[in-house]
Amino acid sequence: MLESAGAACWAFDTDGRVTATRASGEAAADEVLGWAGLSSDDRVAPAGIVSGTAREYAWNLIPLWYGDRLVGAIGSVHAATHMAEPPPALEFARHAAVAIENARLVAETRGRITTLEAVARFAELTPTEPDRARSEMGRLVGSTLASSQGQLWLLEDGHLVRRAPDGEAAPKVPVDEPAQLLRALISASGARRMRALLDLLGASPDAFGLPIQVEGRLVGLLVARMTAGASETRRLAGVLAGQAAVLIGQLELVDALERERQMMNAILRHSPVGVMLEDADGRIVYANPEVEAIYHLQAADMPGKKLSEIYAAAGAERSDEDQADGTLELRMGEPVRMVHVRRVVIPGLEGEPAGILTLHEDVTAQRLALEAKDLMLRAIGHEVRSPAAAMKNTLAGIMQWDSTIDAGGRRELLQEAYESSDRLLSLVESQLIIAKLETRHFEPSPEPVDLASTLEGVMGVIRHRYAERALAVEVNLREGLPPALCEPAHLAQVLTNLIGNALEYTSGAVSVQARAASRGWLEVTVADHGPGLPAGSLESLFEKTGPAGRNRSQGGLGLGLYLCRLVVERSFGGRIWVASSDHGGTTFRFTVPAIAASTSKTRVGESVTTTR
Repeated sequence: MLESAGAACWAFDTDGRVTATRASGEAAADEVLGWAGLSSDDRVAPAGIVSGTAREYAWNLIPLWYGDRLVGAIGSVHAATHMAEPPPALEFARHAAVAIENARLVAETRGRITTLEAVARFAELTPTEPDRARSEMGRLVGSTLASSQGQLWLLEDGHLVRRAPDGEAAPKVPVDEPAQLLRALISASGARRMRALLDLLGASPDAFGLPIQVEGRLVGLLVARMTAGASETRRLAGVLAGQAAVLIGQLELVDALERERQMMNAILRHSPVGVMLEDADGRIVYANPEVEAIYHLQAADMPGKKLSEIYAAAGAERSDEDQADGTLELRMGEPVRMVHVRRVVIPGLEGEPAGILTLHEDVTAQRLALEAKDLMLRAIGHEVRSPAAAMKNTLAGIMQWDSTIDAGGRRELLQEAYESSDRLLSLVESQLIIAKLETRHFEPSPEPVDLASTLEGVMGVIRHRYAERALAVEVNLREGLPPALCEPAHLAQVLTNLIGNALEYTSGAVSVQARAASRGWLEVTVADHGPGLPAGSLESLFEKTGPAGRNRSQGGLGLGLYLCRLVVERSFGGRIWVASSDHGGTTFRFTVPAIAASTSKTRVGESVTTTR
């Protein structure tokens, strides 16, 4: 129709770039677009036919306008002198413009369909399967941008990793500062930085890259080639990059939620408090392992049941001592246990009902400790009152009857007041030692202690407290015993308590012996010849709640053996035990550090036998 030696047709996209070309006849027809000045970016679209000559050819260029947009051009070359194109050529140009625009619209429609299909496939990916989702993203980008050799690179552990269409994580490129890299890519000179990055990734020279961002952070890069239809490729790549950003954000959220879930599970698994969660119907949906230890039931069997069923199965009954803050107290038997249950309302999300969180705490030990403390305070009050009242009455009698009391009577009253003050002082000293040792921050200050001299001092106290009963104490020490290495007052306290206990429990003889048990240790024995300890009392003998002496003739709190254990274990670093207890009497033994015989400068421990 153009009656030419050669012809070519070009189709333009909406940005004026050539998207397709076809030619026939002389190859020179391909050059007409350039001869007409339409091959550069700063070209001016002609309104009508452009003609000219080049080399041995005359050429024509007919612009193809569709409305106000240049959609293509037709070029022809002639071997003869140039002549204007006949009217049929112009009519053909109009039809060609319509055809090109229709083709463009079809391609655009197909591109949008492809985009929608890609978006739909992205939407099908589930963020609860992170590895599969990342692999599928790489496959979707590769298949959707197959004609442009699309690639998806994700930032993982400080590297840009290419997710290949087959799902495999291919090459890795280290990225030291992702935030700095992103700033460089979006800066005014970002094109050069992107080109350098694309070269590092091994992309082709005509490739472009789109950063993938999540909340302003670089998380990946989408790379594709600038092939025919570059604007459509860029648009589709932009959509895919956006979808990838959305999915990666979801993956990060799921990952954060999973970490929080694991952390909460770890906290609940190791919580010293039992935790149950009930739904709006009052049925258990979760129970942590501590609940098993409290109720002796399997936590895995609790979901779906109500709390009342759990209490019934565990034999728990509501006590009459509910707390003022609404805490429920349960009692369970054999062995007796006490559990506090607190209820916390958990508000539901919008439109959802609230749940109930119940916290279960075994307070048996705390309750026993409180009861023991209460008992101790009452006992201390009683014990302090007795000697204090005795001193007050004795001194009041002296003050009232001073003029009528002879010297012997006055001395006897003063002696009673002194003994009462001594009992009070002993009680206070024992409590101070207990308080000091119970802190577990006690640091002993040991020094050489002559055991024989210490026993002489102890026997002086015993004679003063027990009068004639002290005559039953026999002290037998082996010769050559090295000095003990401890705090003198603590050793005297242990000996005083053990000998005093023995005198209270027996009317017969009490023997005290000591020997070098092993290198660096002395073993001291205090034995009586009484009826022995009651059956079943050995387990709690050295406890703070242990029973007081049966006679209590000299007062006291029943803490003597507890104090002995604290001193021996925490001050001496030794041990104390009951060696025997039967109808022939009870024997206590304890160990105390000693100075090696070779380092002792004085001879200590000539045999001492006291029988008074």
